[in-house]
Amino acid sequence: MLHTSLISPYLWGYDIHYETFLANLVIDNAFWDATSPGNVNAMLSVVLLAPMYSYITGLDLTWVFKLVYPLAFALVPLGLYHVFRRQVEAKSAFLACFFFVSFIIFYAEMASLARQEIAELFLVLLLMIMVARNISRIANFALFAVFGASLAVSHYGTSYIYLLSLIAVWLYVTLSSVAATRGHPILKRLRKAAGERSSGGDSMNRDGGRTITFSHVLFFTGFTLGWYMLVAGGTSFDTIVSIIDHIGNTIFVDLLNPEATEGLDLLISTPQSPLHTVAKGLHLITLALIVVGFIAICLRCTNIDFSREYVAFSFIALLFGVAGVLVPNFSSTLNTSRLYQIVLIFLSPLCVIGGISILTVPGTYISKLRSGWLAGRTPLVLISVLFSLLFLFSTGWVYECANDQPSSIALSQDSITKYGGDTPKNVFYGTFIPEQDVFGARWLGEYMEDGSIVYADRTRKDNVLTSYGNIARNPPFLPKTDFKPVWGAYTYLGTYNIVERSASGPEEYYDYWSIEEIYPAINRNNKVYSNHQSEIYLNG
Repeated sequence: MLHTSLISPYLWGYDIHYETFLANLVIDNAFWDATSPGNVNAMLSVVLLAPMYSYITGLDLTWVFKLVYPLAFALVPLGLYHVFRRQVEAKSAFLACFFFVSFIIFYAEMASLARQEIAELFLVLLLMIMVARNISRIANFALFAVFGASLAVSHYGTSYIYLLSLIAVWLYVTLSSVAATRGHPILKRLRKAAGERSSGGDSMNRDGGRTITFSHVLFFTGFTLGWYMLVAGGTSFDTIVSIIDHIGNTIFVDLLNPEATEGLDLLISTPQSPLHTVAKGLHLITLALIVVGFIAICLRCTNIDFSREYVAFSFIALLFGVAGVLVPNFSSTLNTSRLYQIVLIFLSPLCVIGGISILTVPGTYISKLRSGWLAGRTPLVLISVLFSLLFLFSTGWVYECANDQPSSIALSQDSITKYGGDTPKNVFYGTFIPEQDVFGARWLGEYMEDGSIVYADRTRKDNVLTSYGNIARNPPFLPKTDFKPVWGAYTYLGTYNIVERSASGPEEYYDYWSIEEIYPAINRNNKVYSNHQSEIYLNG
């Protein structure tokens, strides 16, 4: 909250603006139109939960999304600690949680994704049920039904990932149970790879203590698909069908093509500076440790006794991560960073285990330490140092101290606006909404005639005009050349347009260009509003 939400009294990020627009529609109309098409309109975490909180607390929607939702999302690491503690010892569980929150996705990007914040909370609650001991089957299923349904109506992307994982884990657990009774050699090896000992272990590792059954899979599959097919015009279901069809048509054509595979493009891209190269190296090290950790568990190279269901979920999460790098158009449909955020919910402990496994290999100097303060602590200390460095790089603290390509809007606002390049400035003004832009958007939303056409660049149209002007995200956008507004249309310019003389779009946010060519055509219209950093023109 201190790093993102509370550095400004206004909304932060991109998706949050459309979420605010939909929540405002519910408040203004006093009802939710479930038939209105749109993926986000099917998410009750946005269209019902936010208006309810606003009504109960008396807070404006802006503060519901900036204060209430982040506070709820802050419970995710706490729940993960409970889950991880069931698998590993306390210090390793704490380090796994610290690793999870050290990525900028957690404390920056998630602040602008209200629906995924709530969805991840329910996902963690589902995991807590899975690792819970001494809970009856009836109570387990009842809680699963509540949290599973809540997940499905919170975020479609997270729900689909969990749905596929749930089905795969159930199939695996069923096969491993067959191995216990029929003794097929292949099934026995699968069962052993899941981390289940032939004797002993906790109740969750035994067939009688299975927490994922066919009833769980049937309920979540039926509810999720039913909700997405029947609510909001079925667009959430149509979206996943079109994604699968698109991936199927391009998987062999664009395989290992960085232009079509966002995850691969990130891996092979050249960092902006030596310090960014170091940061990328740290990230790659953690990825390698996750793989090593999973191998160590499967090969029984550690004394940690994971539940077979958690190991199975981790394996599926690892496959999702690999698919994000290899499968064309897979990670980009959900966004690579958001996909990674979800899989880390399962994989974070493996990073710690991987580090411990490497640092305790017999014969190494570290494994031979028998005295002194580091004796017995060396692996965890070194892993802590690695995660701390990763945290300092992710927050942008290192770049700000070194005056090197600033990345943190919280720490580097002056550096970005005064010395930043075109790309950082475009991202800054798209994520951090200046106060003048908000005032201009509110004025336009209040005083323009109903049904009027509004021209703006892509970022201003989709962000501040959507949330604070209550203007729908529809074309037209400012063109790069030959600007000829229709009679009676408004043209909105924000701080980025006025101060930096640049604009974004019309197709993508990251496509920025100079407005000098079209500014004379804009200026020929009547200026009806100005606060020196935001201007509104009327052609008429």
